[in-house]
Amino acid sequence: MLGLIILISVISAPTDPASKLLEEYLSIPSDTPNHGTEAAAKFWMREAHFLDLQAMEWTLDSTGKCKNFITYLPATSENPGRPILLLHHGDTKAANESAWAHPPFKPEWVEAKNDWELYGRGAIEGKGAGVTHWMAFKTLREKQRSRDIFFVMTCGSENSDSRGAEAFVNFFIKPIPNVTYDLSTADKLELAVVLSTFLHLQNIEFVWNGGSFGEKTPIAPYILAPIATSQKGRWLGEIIVSPANEADASTNSPGEFLKQGAEAFNKKNQNFIESIRSLHTEMKDLVVSVSTALPIWERIINLFHPRYFFESRGLHSLVTSWWYPKKIRSEPLATNSIAVRASMELEYRFLGEKEDSEIKRDINKIFERQNFSKKMKLAIETKNYNPFRRDFFQGSESEIFKQVIGSYPQTIVTPYITPRLTDSRYFRMAGIRAFDFTPFFLTDAEIESTQGANEHLPHLELLRAIEIETMILEKLLR
Repeated sequence: MLGLIILISVISAPTDPASKLLEEYLSIPSDTPNHGTEAAAKFWMREAHFLDLQAMEWTLDSTGKCKNFITYLPATSENPGRPILLLHHGDTKAANESAWAHPPFKPEWVEAKNDWELYGRGAIEGKGAGVTHWMAFKTLREKQRSRDIFFVMTCGSENSDSRGAEAFVNFFIKPIPNVTYDLSTADKLELAVVLSTFLHLQNIEFVWNGGSFGEKTPIAPYILAPIATSQKGRWLGEIIVSPANEADASTNSPGEFLKQGAEAFNKKNQNFIESIRSLHTEMKDLVVSVSTALPIWERIINLFHPRYFFESRGLHSLVTSWWYPKKIRSEPLATNSIAVRASMELEYRFLGEKEDSEIKRDINKIFERQNFSKKMKLAIETKNYNPFRRDFFQGSESEIFKQVIGSYPQTIVTPYITPRLTDSRYFRMAGIRAFDFTPFFLTDAEIESTQGANEHLPHLELLRAIEIETMILEKLLR
């Protein structure tokens, strides 16, 4: 059947149900910050009603723009296992229309060599993953199911919106440490209704989130399917420098000192002459997987320096820790005082499971090298701390993923650490195993278009992803 659809799609623009659904979803402007996900939630409510499914919209946004959606298929067995949750975000990055060859919110199929490509914001990242989840979800409606399976769309993307995935986890699964909400009575009532409607949410076993993609590598004919089982740990804090004694105060020294510190952090980012151990074990496994396809001289280099595989391809951020110093601010210590204190927000993304105390010790060492004056004092305040976890590939489910995805010729399935922050991190904070993977097999150019200009998805990859995901879920739900 798949082969027949592909043949037809080469002759004319695709009109199969998945393609039409993705076209419609892409036509809904839900780019951040210009639009919200209110229309996207209504879109999924309509689809759920077509299938006569129990579904709800919910929001903590007083304007109603940042809306979330949830529905589920109940287990058909008498003694069901713990539920699975399929997750994607319905909002997208903003699009600079002048940089697009095709309007970003008027999806268009463009004929390519041996296939058609759908252009539109969110075709790959976010909405493409959502439609893939939904088409597999629909198929499972007609199958026997050993556990509940939830389909969830959140607002807020991966970065900061507390009304999306963070709120979902915090209120429906488990409170997240150091996260507080100021809820109205209406908010509390709405959350209580959702939780009472979907009673099994608190028992979720693992989450399948979109985000990582299979990559058609330059090492032909190999395809890497990197399943993002974790992400870099994240520490966010405030660095504060102030005079130790007001009598010794200098209006410039705290700010100047922080400026030197920021330069030291940036310099450290560029220093890739580190121990071979800084390449994570899972990354080493990936290098070993593809090394047989490399030229002999590259194989020899990788034997002694596996970081070379990533560095030579410009993927430095995947193999080292990274510091992000932010804008320096200065303010008087008191009214009419010449003493000034300076502060700088600092973000740190790191490999390995570092403790908060270790990170602060590292920061102190970096500042100590800047000849820190005894006439100033340094304070480090932690705002947010999320150590990274490797979780998904420790379960039996990973064998099903390897078996199904690895059945495609020359496809290597490997764990992967994403350099970004994803919605999966909130579930990990609550102790829920979560991973990111949408089984599109994409070229470098297609991956680069993700969240960029002219984002586009080949029709064949949409069909392949639905086929792979359906096969995996059917095995998981037997």
